[in-house]
Amino acid sequence: MTKGVTAGWRASAATALGSLSAITIIMTLSFTGLGVVIASSELVFNLIKWVGAAYLIYLGVSCLMSKQESYVRPDGQTSSGSKSHFLGGFVVGASNPKAIVFFTALFPQFIAADAPLLPQYFIFVSTFVVLELSWLLFYGYLGAKSSNWLLARAEPKCSID
Repeated sequence: MTKGVTAGWRASAATALGSLSAITIIMTLSFTGLGVVIASSELVFNLIKWVGAAYLIYLGVSCLMSKQESYVRPDGQTSSGSKSHFLGGFVVGASNPKAIVFFTALFPQFIAADAPLLPQYFIFVSTFVVLELSWLLFYGYLGAKSSNWLLARAEPKCSID
């Protein structure tokens, strides 16, 4: 939603696609059993967790150190391209250590071990992707549509891209 407010619907859609791409990779890793290895390896899990924490700290420090006084929404133009927004969404999605644990815990509840696994994987992933993308795009749309109202009332100190 923040990306929709500050950079428009296209930027929020690119960010959502990046995040969803990372989450789809995490789902695939979980499904193939690598999720169990990562979740059970304290070193790997902590590495993912601390890289994610470092990134969030970087975003927070960047926000606090920003000299930006207010947001100005460019009319249809974003300060960075779709690739940059996609990559930002991908990094945020990939650096979420809880996602691997979530999918590792979720898959066994719905997978029938005596049935072919590949069709089950495609049904599960496609259902998740459609629902998640629908919500992310909806939030981005709400942010983009409410941006003029929100930006007229707020003078934030920073922008997180």
